[in-house]
Amino acid sequence: MKRFHYATYGDKEKPPLLFLHGFMGNTDEWEAIVPLMSDNFYCIVVDLPGHGLTVVQNEDDYRMEKCAANLMAWLDALNISTCHLVSYSMGGRLAFYLAIFYPERFEKIIIESASPGLQTERERRGRVKHDRKMARQLEALPLNQFLQTWYSQPIFSSVDKASKPYQEMIQARIKNDAGMLSLSLQLMGAGVQPPLWEMLDQISADVLCIVGEKDAKYIQIAHAAAARCRRAQVKIIADAGHNVHFENRTEYVKQVALFLKG
Repeated sequence: MKRFHYATYGDKEKPPLLFLHGFMGNTDEWEAIVPLMSDNFYCIVVDLPGHGLTVVQNEDDYRMEKCAANLMAWLDALNISTCHLVSYSMGGRLAFYLAIFYPERFEKIIIESASPGLQTERERRGRVKHDRKMARQLEALPLNQFLQTWYSQPIFSSVDKASKPYQEMIQARIKNDAGMLSLSLQLMGAGVQPPLWEMLDQISADVLCIVGEKDAKYIQIAHAAAARCRRAQVKIIADAGHNVHFENRTEYVKQVALFLKG
């Protein structure tokens, strides 16, 4: 790994709070959230491999295991030994991994709309096939056209696609490189990541699983995952689907702040 691109907000003396975005996100993912959190926390937003301005040296850097190790080395370089963690979707899958394999580094963890992995080999094969298809589309279509295809998926049906915030999100997504996104999807997608369900009881941190009330699939996943963790709770947010921090920002920030304060 050559370099993680990141930005910081708030007082360096405050407790550090690391943000991990979802697929096709970047540091812009959290631009409406961090101003609401930076009075009490030193907020650090980072571009994950294949996204934003992070520089990737080789394909191994995309894989979850290597990405996690590189993030720990990067935090060491920033002199951050422990922090809280906020994550969404792809970033949430990575957060589960970090919580299991680097338990000493994280105090409280917020995981929004994410899974610890697919439980069966059949599910994983199916997801790999799907992700390869999407990766081919990423490479063949203009990125703005691919984004229309991506957000037409049923999981994003509750997002108001006529809204100004949605258009701003699309503009942020277009800043990514399609080829790098394709590699991320193939090398760090849910089909190829290590399934973590059997290791969830090793998580020692306090965990808050956030899901939107319109996201039935991930409500089920959140409850199942939380049941296996030692100290986990689930919070279902009204008026939101898969992308809770986008669809109901006020309630999302309220619940995250309460969890971190408690």
